[in-house]
Amino acid sequence: MTSLTMGFGAADAFDALIYGESHPGTVAFLANQVNTVAQTLTDAGRAFIDKGRNLFEHFNSSAAMRFAREMVSSVKGAFETHHIRSLWELEELQSASLTMQRWVMANPTVRTMYHAQKCDGYSDTYIDMEPGLQGADHYDWRRVMDGQFVFDAEGDWTCTQYLEDLKEGDRDLLHEEQVDILRTWDATDLLLALTKDDPTSAVGGTL
Repeated sequence: MTSLTMGFGAADAFDALIYGESHPGTVAFLANQVNTVAQTLTDAGRAFIDKGRNLFEHFNSSAAMRFAREMVSSVKGAFETHHIRSLWELEELQSASLTMQRWVMANPTVRTMYHAQKCDGYSDTYIDMEPGLQGADHYDWRRVMDGQFVFDAEGDWTCTQYLEDLKEGDRDLLHEEQVDILRTWDATDLLLALTKDDPTSAVGGTL
């Protein structure tokens, strides 16, 4: 796999599968602690801390997150994870992880039906943090569409960047994650158009 030639080895692959991605708040806290401690040390101490910082950045960089995604994708379906991935099939959508439920429910088509009480909306597990909002008014939708190229009403390409404070615990989505969510939206829209099955029903309900 290409990632194994980019500074990540077999041990890193095992850690990615077992531990997954670090919480953004934890990463920020640890980074701040490293920088604070480094200011109080001697030259020799700072050299030691610098080595530790390099290791820390190695495991918490964008490349590391992409590496973890690739590792988890390679064992798709082996066990439940909190990683973002494309969901193509009805059963995958109905058994979506809590993380993917959030992004499935950001789909404007699904949200319209959900607000009209025409689909289950993962009723036992999903919590709508912005009731009634959808599309550009909805925070999660903006996270997915941030920096994405789309056709406007005149048929021209447009790209909008949504500059806003992220909610606690959130980070900017990787481009690959945005694409995975958009593919999931396409699959969900197709299922809604062609079947009576409810992709947001964990018990296999119908619309």
